[in-house]
Amino acid sequence: MAANGIVVPSNGMDHGAVSKVQSFLAAHPNVRFIRYYFQDYSGVLRVRSTPVARALQMAANPNAGVRSPTPLTCICMQSGASLLERITPGEDVWIPDWTSLTEFSASPGTATVLCSVEERTPGNEGKGTEVQRDRCPRTILQRVVNEAKQKQHVDFLVGVEIEFILLESKDATGTVPSPSGVWLSAQVHVPHWRDIVEEVVGLLEAAGVHVWIFLAEGGYSTYEISLSPLPPLEAVDALHFTRETIKTVAKKNGLHATMHAKPFETGPSTGQHTHLSMSRPELGTPFLAGVLKHFRALCALMLSNVESYQRDTSFGRGAIVWGWQNKPTCVRRVDEAHFEIRPPDAFANFYLMIAAIIGAGMRGVEDNEEVPTPSLPVLIIKEPLSEEKRKEFGVTEDLPADLGEAMKAFKADALLKEVLGEKCFDSFVYLKEKDLEASKKQTTAERRAALIAVF
Repeated sequence: MAANGIVVPSNGMDHGAVSKVQSFLAAHPNVRFIRYYFQDYSGVLRVRSTPVARALQMAANPNAGVRSPTPLTCICMQSGASLLERITPGEDVWIPDWTSLTEFSASPGTATVLCSVEERTPGNEGKGTEVQRDRCPRTILQRVVNEAKQKQHVDFLVGVEIEFILLESKDATGTVPSPSGVWLSAQVHVPHWRDIVEEVVGLLEAAGVHVWIFLAEGGYSTYEISLSPLPPLEAVDALHFTRETIKTVAKKNGLHATMHAKPFETGPSTGQHTHLSMSRPELGTPFLAGVLKHFRALCALMLSNVESYQRDTSFGRGAIVWGWQNKPTCVRRVDEAHFEIRPPDAFANFYLMIAAIIGAGMRGVEDNEEVPTPSLPVLIIKEPLSEEKRKEFGVTEDLPADLGEAMKAFKADALLKEVLGEKCFDSFVYLKEKDLEASKKQTTAERRAALIAVF
């Protein structure tokens, strides 16, 4: 079978995947290269590329993919170092999800596809191959979503508010000059609003990644692009496509876009506030109760870097608390079954994070958990809650003060180990403990510089 000048073998062919790629290339004849992405446990997006001819060959073979050492998903630290002692015989195969194939117009001639990661290890005496995806973040998220659908007939939608800051370069010591003020009209008069922010939104819409709203935040050169809700896996895929578009367009305009949680000692910070809604409103209360019950442990996934805790993460002034339409809380309940999870930042692996949040919430549903009542009814901004108020609002736990505290809670949480699976859970713990060790050998300035370049 001929396609784009190459012969695609017919034996064992995945006709659906081939048809999908061929149709895409016919509709986008300028695309010459495909970028294959996956997100590792450090939250870093990894990429390899092929010409379209090789993409067609891979699409024809359901067992084909991009190959790398195993287990790449969980051996790369946020410091940039790799845990070489964890490399095992075999290989990782990045299996493209061709339904995520999208033209990347920010870099003409290129398309992107998100991948699941399959670990293939040789059998005894080299006979046969063991294949598993137990540590693949995309696979874990889809498994958790499927289980919720099967057990409780519930569907989820996710949308992320992506905040970013524009810098003169990755080595800058401050933001690009701009007016400062919440939703100030003067902020949209500066050139980089039109040349970067509006350009990004236009490219996203053209690619089918729909934007709910975009705006200038209160800090200097700080912006937000909020994505429209999608099913969880698609939502995280769209998040990565958007981040890559933001960074590419900023670079074309001679600037550097960062989503570092707190790039400078003074100045703006960024978050990735995450909206999650469910199709059965009557399950909203026990779902919220399940999330709150495991919130300290979930912080290891939502705030997964030492630098995460440099940002003001004291939602509710450090108390784990929720409130109806109350933004200074950890969880803002928008309506019966729509929640805004406030702490997450760009260092998180969003596949694992969303999987864990849904898993914790669904256990609350299964156990018919009750939320602490009453909810926080007022804005708590200036000071921590008094002991009297903590009792009144049913507050029993505080947010972790640092990654060490978060990991202690995570390691003790048997449910999250069950939700993520033992291999994923143990690998994440090992990696984060090595991250904590490495962070003690770095200054804050060194850590920030390395992370600003990547995130």
